[in-house]
Amino acid sequence: MKSIILKELNRIELQENIQILYSCEAGSRFWGTDSPDSDYDVRFIYVRKVHSYLKINEERDVIEVKLSPNIEIVGWDLKKTLKLIKKSNPSLQEWVSSPLHYKLDDNILDSLKLLTSKAFSLRTTIYHYVNMAKKSYLSMKKESNNTTKRYINCIRPILICFTFIQHNERPNYDFITMCRQVIKDEVVYKQLQLLHDAKKEGQPNFSSDMLLQFIEEAIPQIENHAHTLSHQPLQIEEELNQFFLSVLKKTNPAFFSS
Repeated sequence: MKSIILKELNRIELQENIQILYSCEAGSRFWGTDSPDSDYDVRFIYVRKVHSYLKINEERDVIEVKLSPNIEIVGWDLKKTLKLIKKSNPSLQEWVSSPLHYKLDDNILDSLKLLTSKAFSLRTTIYHYVNMAKKSYLSMKKESNNTTKRYINCIRPILICFTFIQHNERPNYDFITMCRQVIKDEVVYKQLQLLHDAKKEGQPNFSSDMLLQFIEEAIPQIENHAHTLSHQPLQIEEELNQFFLSVLKKTNPAFFSS
């Protein structure tokens, strides 16, 4: 499958006249909750030629390709990426943490990790994930039979929040690893293991009154903590500009030497 995805990424580069700086696997395969029929969620960051950034009307900054029913490929322009890093975008925090790479420049990834770390806002991140959990939980309450995926989509952001709150560090985003790190109740932990195993085995539905209670208690607890956090954005705009310029120089040497 990797060779098929790489071939498509190469095709996208040629068709769109771009250079892919970084591409990775996101979603369930990154989270360790993939089942045999799980989708491939490919994400990438790209840069265009310099002249594309000098136009009055800027080109579209997102590329989306549905290669097959189970392969989704989405790319963000570097300029869009850096603007979102400035806002402490949680999706980008996950992208740069993924160990599953398709195209990789170690220097680029190291720089992206450093910039996301400098721009990181705990308040923004916690609110993002707790709202994600709330949205999934509200959907669960409306359904007569809850899917295994719905449980995962509700509990995973809770685990991420607890990792930040309890350990003051970025999680590795692996479901079971986060469970080990933040769940102290052995009975709840065993229920989470059952949920994880059910998802890995492709079991469509899941039910656990204990996990529903865990969710109901966790969401307000996280929200109460979020209310105590202040937003203190770091001024890293100049660093973002310098990185953007350095990438343009590296990928367009002829333009800058003329």
